[in-house]
Amino acid sequence: MNKFDIFRTILSQFTNEISPLAAEKQKRAEEIKNTYLPEKRKEKFEQLDEEYSQKEKAIRSEYLSMLENSVKTMQAAEQGKTTSRIDFELLNELNILSSAGIPLSKEEISIYAEKALRSGSSICCRKITDMAGKSGFKLSLPDEATATSIINEAAERLIDCVKRFDGNTKIDNTTTTDERMVKMAASGLFLDSLERKFSSVTVADVVLDEIDENGQKVERKETEKTPLKFSISIDDSNEESPAAKYAKEYSERMAATPIEVSGI
Repeated sequence: MNKFDIFRTILSQFTNEISPLAAEKQKRAEEIKNTYLPEKRKEKFEQLDEEYSQKEKAIRSEYLSMLENSVKTMQAAEQGKTTSRIDFELLNELNILSSAGIPLSKEEISIYAEKALRSGSSICCRKITDMAGKSGFKLSLPDEATATSIINEAAERLIDCVKRFDGNTKIDNTTTTDERMVKMAASGLFLDSLERKFSSVTVADVVLDEIDENGQKVERKETEKTPLKFSISIDDSNEESPAAKYAKEYSERMAATPIEVSGI
């Protein structure tokens, strides 16, 4: 199931209800036009508008409520993955490695990515993502703030459509630009691009791809690929990678007193 299928379902059900209602209203309007004299038509048209206005209002209210509940559910599912808190210890270690200009290996990036996820610090996640890019890799990690923003963007456009779409999908030379935008939104095609963005920031695993100088993904033979899952186990042995050793030693030197450094 795609991540935005719930939005597509709501929009589809809404248009399937509102469009036949609009067609029915148009049919009755034609009947009034062909049946009554001009002086009587105004009254009949007013009655028709009042009748269908109430029906449309009930349908719109129902689907706006469905959208509100769906948005809350999706937002709740993204909460707690990352927060605005800062893991200063991890961030300091990442900054040391970054300032040293040492490219990280694929394995090192995956380890620091998992540390960032475990810390729940969004800024640490962004930092290791930036470092991965500078080391020739594209790293995708969960990003709660961006995910929530995309959900809200999708919801705003859907709400606008539910409030304003009149059920008529026809576009001609009398259709205004604003009306055209509403009709196109009713198709739900805009959800495709938003869903792709949403999927990239709500990954369940650490997704790490090698990229070339143009930022394009480098395809390798299947035998050369090593999938890096978020559940990857970290080696807790005493053996450290060169990058990790450098960060640790550099941090210790920076924290040492002048006497300790000089050896006096």
